[in-house]
Amino acid sequence: MKASVEAQERCLEQALREQLGGEEVFDVAAVVRQRAAEGQWPAEDARREGPRWLVAAGIAAGLAVAVGTALLARSRATPETVPAALPQDPGKPAPGLLAPEWTVVTEAAAIGSLDSACRALRLRAWPESPEAGAKAGVAAALDRTPRLERLDLDACDRPGPQLTEADFKRIGEQISLRELRLGFRTEIEPGWLASLAALPNLTRLVLPLVAIGDEGARALARLPSLQALELAFDGTITDAGVASLATVPGLRELSLRGCGRLTSSGLRALAACVRLEHLDLRYCCGIGGGASEDLPPAARSRIEQMLSAELVLASKPGGGADDEVLRALAALPALRELLLTGCPSITAAGLEALSSRPLRRLAVSIRSGDCSAVTAALPPTLENLSLAWSSAFDEAAADPLGKRVPQLQKLDLFQCTSLGDAALGKVLAGTALRELELRGCRLLTAACVPMLLAASHLEVLDVSGQEWLDDAVEAKLKAMPKMRDLRCKRRGGGMLAK
Repeated sequence: MKASVEAQERCLEQALREQLGGEEVFDVAAVVRQRAAEGQWPAEDARREGPRWLVAAGIAAGLAVAVGTALLARSRATPETVPAALPQDPGKPAPGLLAPEWTVVTEAAAIGSLDSACRALRLRAWPESPEAGAKAGVAAALDRTPRLERLDLDACDRPGPQLTEADFKRIGEQISLRELRLGFRTEIEPGWLASLAALPNLTRLVLPLVAIGDEGARALARLPSLQALELAFDGTITDAGVASLATVPGLRELSLRGCGRLTSSGLRALAACVRLEHLDLRYCCGIGGGASEDLPPAARSRIEQMLSAELVLASKPGGGADDEVLRALAALPALRELLLTGCPSITAAGLEALSSRPLRRLAVSIRSGDCSAVTAALPPTLENLSLAWSSAFDEAAADPLGKRVPQLQKLDLFQCTSLGDAALGKVLAGTALRELELRGCRLLTAACVPMLLAASHLEVLDVSGQEWLDDAVEAKLKAMPKMRDLRCKRRGGGMLAK
């Protein structure tokens, strides 16, 4: 019992420290005792006398407000100081309130300057061999950051030191770790991931373009606190791996983007993830098998761009997400974001199964058939809709859009090659869009400019590549009352990579 209480106290202290942005947790009980000693708290016998308990209750409420105000003020304080030798990068916040800012290490020598209070570390360099008894590898940094909660080891496009199995074993000892990023780490062996199962607090794991396979998926399924997992273009994971991931009880976010060996039958197993809120199945249509794990990161990035054009064209029978997958996913009570771009087997019939779900974000590509039926089947709760690569989206499909999704704020029409001026006019007239993507809509002409200027609610607009774009049009669009981000690169037409 005592051990259990102590464990709960440690968890409470860690939660409070997270709210305070890394500050030490002050003793609330000590504050109460001090107030009582100063006569600001009624004595025990006084609280027993008639209605005077109301006074005590008032004082208690006042103290609660004071402590709450102190907590809020300290939680908004400046984040922990980063050593002068290490530049600071806010990066992308992790889920939760007041995520700590990143400390960035780009030279191995800077590891010696790391502050022991560091809670978010973006590590791009570390000593590869020990010198004068010093530790090498990732361990050199982790030993200096015992309170680390976020660790970014992405390879990106820069050459750097390689991870080893020993590094993974050391990462597995960092029990305070909540988030781990390992993107583009082609050297990772699936068996190494077993070391992560010892991390009791790891909630987010990012592994884009890393070949984990079914063995790695089984290892990740043993993570006790996993809530968010990002995979992408893994040509080695199959339906068996998805079945393992479907057993993770707390999974809320999952990306299987471009994992081309997955089938409709395998993806239906995700209906068991009853807490799933965000699911990314873009380009999971059974073509290409994902980017090769032997390619360097820069080459993989280019491969991904090419696949995003190729994979929307067709799919092999039974490959990737289809209408049957959508019918299975419709049973998920918490699902709010579903990304299906590049899954051409999906039709209006499949989307109809989702029409009653309170989705906020949806991405789907309709390249044939009656796109107006798709529009009519959209969940009316949508705020963010991507119809990128929907070559069938035309005036008939645009007409009912505003009535069907009245809360729509963001619309992506990238490479909607059937979208003309009249169709765009109906989209703008029926919605109050704040963000609009029009790259690759080659049927648009200068006649659409007055329509865009009349859409005074627009804040973000991308018209890159349009032939009618010139300095005068750009100046007018920039002068719109709420415009804060106008993107108009590469004038003169032509498809732009998304």
